[in-house]
Parts: sequence; C-alpha cells; structure tokens
Amino acid sequence: MKGRSGADRQLIAFAPLGQLRLARQLGQTLLRKMAPTKSEARDTLRPLITLAWWAIVLVLAALGLTPSVSVASSAADSAAGRFFDFISSQELVFTGTVVAIVSNNNRATVGGACMGSTFYDVLDTRLAVDAIWSGAIDDSLVEVSLIGQDGFGGQMPDVGARLLVWAERECSDSWRLYGSAVKIEHDGSLTPRDSDGGTFRLPGPRPRQVVTVDMVKSAETRRRAAGTGSWLVDAFAGASALGLGVLRGAAYRDDGTSTMACDSVAWVLGSAATMPSALICPRRDDCASQLAIGDTLLIPVVNLDVTGRVQLSACSEGLRVSGGFVPALGVSVGGLDRALAQSHTGLRVRPVLAKK
Repeated sequence: MKGRSGADRQLIAFAPLGQLRLARQLGQTLLRKMAPTKSEARDTLRPLITLAWWAIVLVLAALGLTPSVSVASSAADSAAGRFFDFISSQELVFTGTVVAIVSNNNRATVGGACMGSTFYDVLDTRLAVDAIWSGAIDDSLVEVSLIGQDGFGGQMPDVGARLLVWAERECSDSWRLYGSAVKIEHDGSLTPRDSDGGTFRLPGPRPRQVVTVDMVKSAETRRRAAGTGSWLVDAFAGASALGLGVLRGAAYRDDGTSTMACDSVAWVLGSAATMPSALICPRRDDCASQLAIGDTLLIPVVNLDVTGRVQLSACSEGLRVSGGFVPALGVSVGGLDRALAQSHTGLRVRPVLAKK
C-alpha cells in the first residue's frame, strides 16, 4: 500500500465491500431463478450457488470493476457532512496559509465559561487568510493558538502550508483565538495531524475516508437547502435591529424547537417599535448552545411571528454575550457596528471588521 495516494487506498479499502455486495445480489437473483419446489432440491443446489457466488467475486476482482466507487463516494460525502456539522458550531472558520510559527509552548487556559484552568500544548501560528467561511476577523493576517497541533504527520506545519482552521475566542486570555486545523493538500484533500496520508480520520466503522474542501462546501450547500445547517453568525443575518436582553427561561416544544424567554435591557444597534420577548430556536445536533438562565444575549429583530417572537433558524449560541463581548463576532457590544453592516435587506456580517 505504501506509495499509493489516499484516494487509491480509499478505493482499495472499499472495493471488496462493493464487489461482495454486487456478487451477493447476483447470487441471490440466481438462487431465486433456480429455486426448486422442494427444500431437498434447494439444499442440493446451494453448494453450486456458493461456488458461483465466489466465482463472481473472483471475476470482479480480476476485471477491476469498481462498483465500490459509489460506496466510497457516499461514505466520504457523509463524512464531509459530519465534519461540516462540527465546524459550523465554531465561532470562526477560515482557510489560510501559514506565514510564521510564532511559538510552541504549554499554556494555561480555561474553558469558554472562564471556570477552572486547563493546560494545553499550543502552537501559536500566524496565517494569511484567503477565505472566511464564518465569523469575523480584525485583519487578513490572524494569529491562532492551535491546541495540541504539534504536528501534521509528526511534523509542525511548514511555512507555506494551507490550513482549514476553526477557532473560538478565549475569555481568560483577552479573547485570543484558540482552535485547531487540518492541512489542505494540493488536491484539496484534508489531512489532520498525525495522519499517515491523504485521508481524513473520523470516528465510525470506516474511520479513514478521503474528504476534500469541496466536499465540505457541498455538504454546507445541501444542509442549507434542507434547512438543517447554518453558521453561528447566521443568527444576525437580515435583522433590522439588535436588542440586548437577559435569558430568564427556556422550554422545549413538541415541534423540535425550544422557546427562550428574555427580559429586554436596551437597543444596541438600530431600534424597532417593540423588542421581542422570546426566541423560538431550532434544536439540532450541530447547535451546542452554552446559554444558561441569567446570561446576556443579543436579540435580533427578524422573522417575527404574530405574537412578536423571533423565529430563529440559526444556532442561538452566536447571540451569546460574555463580559460585554460577543465571541461569535469578535467585538464588544459597543463595537457591533464594526462587525455588522446595515443594508436595505437588514444586517449582514462583515468578514473583516471595519476599522474604527
């Protein structure tokens, strides 16, 4: 197997599965067509059918037929979808090229709620951003502390390597970006740290699956079209105004959503006739909201129902405010106009924050 590309290894890995599946189907069809009326006759024929089944397997293997291609493709597409579900819950997702490794050290940080310290091996990496998938940054050059990223295939990412990065802002470290990354190979395939080739590792019965950047973007498109995928910053899109509120209660609904009741505090960007008193939020696997009773959050005036409640299609985690800071946008509440631009269609997120 050494020297083969990740795609070649993927096809080899799935070829026996596809060939056996096709052979089994052909064998079963043959058995049905030759089915005798008596069980004794079937028992007599069964060894012959078994021999025919194995013969088909050997012929398919010898001819190099690839019924496995669709199997491998669908498995990889599924892996890409699961990967998108994961990164869509991150505050910042972008692709960029490594321009410098600033430092490699052990640093004490704490969780997003600033409770209890944890030591991480971090690789402070400076990147030139070429595409922002979600979130907002100050500049096209950004520095991220990559947690546990001491190597890609046993080595640190080289200057010039292109990475797909996902990160969150750490409240205990002046909202510095902490996150992780995978390397983007020349063919677009994603290679994580400690990988042995162009395969992306995911948990499950077939952990080694070739996943490319294009597959992940396609998964995003499909999920958006189905109404099951969104980025955190999508919670602000199209809003005519933003209010500040405090979460005072939450309840699950039978339709797969939850109601978040809020006490209004003030308008922070624009204004409306009334401030919504509740948010109707989707409950999805890709939405891990950390909002709790008593937390402060932003309330977008968008998709109001007849009772004046906001019908939110994106994850509510993007609305969280911590210590006067909005992690999903990388700005303070007072600086929301740097991250959000107003237009005739409502608010839109600025990928690069406006300068003061």
